[in-house]
Amino acid sequence: MGRGSWFRLVNMFNPELSGISAENAYWLSGENDGERSSPSWAAGCLLADTSLAEEACAMFYGRDEGQPCIVTAPAAKNISGIVLCGGSTWVRPDLRGQRLSQLLPRIAGLTRCG
Repeated sequence: MGRGSWFRLVNMFNPELSGISAENAYWLSGENDGERSSPSWAAGCLLADTSLAEEACAMFYGRDEGQPCIVTAPAAKNISGIVLCGGSTWVRPDLRGQRLSQLLPRIAGLTRCG
């Protein structure tokens, strides 16, 4: 894949294919003095009275439309409330290789959903 190419946005971060909105998600964007954006990182939050086991399909596929999704982790039934599911990282090609994709989730983890 070329240095300027983009992967397709995963369904869980596509508002046309999921229930993601400003109420249950956020994104970080780094900008320089010239307002040129990079890097970007998005996260969705599960703020429901359900569990990760029940919401896993929607979190991975964007919308539960009967796709196969088998959750084998026993703890997933006990994970509920505010659950952060991060992803959709993008770093401008001229800034790649500087470990920004490792730093962003750490900074984002300090941000609270809900």
